[in-house]
Amino acid sequence: MNSIRLRLLATFALAVVAVAPGATAAPVLFSGFDANNGPLPNSTAAFNSFVAALNVVGTDTIEATVGTPPALTFGATGITATTSAGFVAAPPGLAVSPTKALVAIGGQLANGVLVNEVFTFNQVVNGFGSFFINVGDAAANTVTFRLENTVSATSVDVIAAAMPGGAAADNVFFAGVTDTAPFNRLTVIVTNAGDGILYDNVTAGVVVPEPSALVLALLGTMAVFFIARRRKKSWPSTS
Repeated sequence: MNSIRLRLLATFALAVVAVAPGATAAPVLFSGFDANNGPLPNSTAAFNSFVAALNVVGTDTIEATVGTPPALTFGATGITATTSAGFVAAPPGLAVSPTKALVAIGGQLANGVLVNEVFTFNQVVNGFGSFFINVGDAAANTVTFRLENTVSATSVDVIAAAMPGGAAADNVFFAGVTDTAPFNRLTVIVTNAGDGILYDNVTAGVVVPEPSALVLALLGTMAVFFIARRRKKSWPSTS
């Protein structure tokens, strides 16, 4: 009977540790594409799902963003970011809300070297997303997010979109990624250096563990400790 209880307790402990804060999982991509910049049902649905996955989140609509390079502020979250994007402009009929967008210089060739867009945050985050406009209108272009933690020297690549080319100039898609492993820098990598890209409603956020999750983590730790003690007591003496 004791061995059965011990096995059940071990199973419980492993399950708790698996869902405890800090447990890592693969990044999750939220994406939606709309052929034209009018009503945006697909990209908006993806945006809403992305925001729902974060419990502290903010959006920079680019309307008040200034500076070269521009500095981004994500609402009242305290999260800010600098970006290598070129400047803010008001492209007629292309911005998502309401008139201005961030103009990319990423993917352009500088002295023969491909330059990608980089967003550097003032703290670690668990999520980044943006509405992308005018991607893949002339030729195929694959957009990849590289999530980096410069403190732990880790990174992971996530394909955000693979555009086949020939899309309308005012096409819009939202791509957002969340990761349980926090990151403080995100690079937008493209395969078509000549493809002009606009960013709008750039969003970032973090996941704060709920109190119940912290309790589960504590219970899991206690269960593992209890199992170790029981096993040690059950070992036969070697003396």
